[in-house]
Amino acid sequence: VLLIYIPTSEVEKIIGNLQNGEAWIVTIRSANNVLLGESSVLAFADVRPSRQVLEAGQILASTVVEEDERSLEAVNRRLSLLLATARNQANRLGALNMQVTLDNEALTALVRSLMRRTDPQATLEAFSMQDSETGDPLSLGIRWLNQPLGNTSDSDHG
Repeated sequence: VLLIYIPTSEVEKIIGNLQNGEAWIVTIRSANNVLLGESSVLAFADVRPSRQVLEAGQILASTVVEEDERSLEAVNRRLSLLLATARNQANRLGALNMQVTLDNEALTALVRSLMRRTDPQATLEAFSMQDSETGDPLSLGIRWLNQPLGNTSDSDHG
């Protein structure tokens, strides 16, 4: 059992902010590092107004899949790096929720197309699929720029 102590002043700060009717993001943070076995921790409230941090279509990251990256493992590694970079950029822009939603079917089709591509390189962009506020999950898509005709019917992959 871990007890979390939050000073009364922190609770009052939360209550004061929430009473104005606006949307707020409240995060409870530990004041110190917590070690395994500790029975209590002092915490404080990080209270921020919820605001739009991403616009639909906003590019968050890009990468190039190189000529020698055609195996499933290499393509997945490149896509993982692209998505991690996009999450990091979204965080820098104020997004607090690092949960990512993608269209798995479209992503699978993209991976197959990248593995079968005839061009030596493929430039990819990760972008926001919708407007997002501070606490929203990240809805991301991946776009293959200058995709050769015939690889797939849609260059935007959710």
